[in-house]
Amino acid sequence: MQKSDSTLDFPVKFFVDFFINGGYPKYKENFLSWCQNEAAKDSNVKMFRSQHDLWVNQNIANSVGEDSYQTTFMSQDLNTFIRSEVEKSKKLLLNEQATKYTDRDKLFTSQKVTLKQILKENESLFKEFTSIRESIEELVSYIDELSELESYQPDNLINTSFPQEQKEEVDIVEEVTGYLKGQNEYGQTIMSSEEYNRMLKFLRKVIEDKKVQTPEIPFDFGGRLTVGVLRFTFHVLHLKLYGKEKKDYFLKSVHKAIKQFERWKYESFKTKISVPPTKFPECDVPEIIRKQAGK
Repeated sequence: MQKSDSTLDFPVKFFVDFFINGGYPKYKENFLSWCQNEAAKDSNVKMFRSQHDLWVNQNIANSVGEDSYQTTFMSQDLNTFIRSEVEKSKKLLLNEQATKYTDRDKLFTSQKVTLKQILKENESLFKEFTSIRESIEELVSYIDELSELESYQPDNLINTSFPQEQKEEVDIVEEVTGYLKGQNEYGQTIMSSEEYNRMLKFLRKVIEDKKVQTPEIPFDFGGRLTVGVLRFTFHVLHLKLYGKEKKDYFLKSVHKAIKQFERWKYESFKTKISVPPTKFPECDVPEIIRKQAGK
């Protein structure tokens, strides 16, 4: 998969290389080769294609012997890939060295113009992959936000300060969930800094108000972390905050907040949340979670 070539001087260079200089056709070719190889290796894997997408279905027997299908779409893989590059570009724009750029307004303007050119030149592609268009438009809006700040400091983007009396709870939240700001075993950012800070504010309100909260937009982890690890993370957080007594307002808030938890009704989620995952990924899942799982 193509590595990001974005730099402090050209924070959106990756998108130029990928969408204008031939990166996308190469990506599609590589994904097609992977699909063909998977289908050739295993008769249970079938490859399909449409005008704009490719995918493979793998027939897998579930725990009771019934057939089920695991599907991998190019569009989903591509969306995850582009999301990770958007976050890398954001970090470059926010990097401390970028604050010393001699003419940051000129830098921001040039990056916006470049992104808008990409949107225009790939209009037909983005009609098929709307989530990718939205990710690039989000990056344009992010640059606008940075441009409007009087003092260009990352902390101005979102205020996550907590009252002193709640510092202990905040320390617990960050100790358990802080790894979500990092990368998974495939080098993908699990949660952007903006999304993580938004989650901190949400959890703060749950802890403060002691009643069920619902975020305006659910937190979506896509395929960047298995749902078992994600679910158990919030079990450990609940355990460290409240002990063994289950706090419904906290668990219901988490159930409503995480898109990947929509697959369960609340009572089922409440029962399953304490079940450890079968394995942990090779990334920085903290010891406090691994120890609780006995792994």
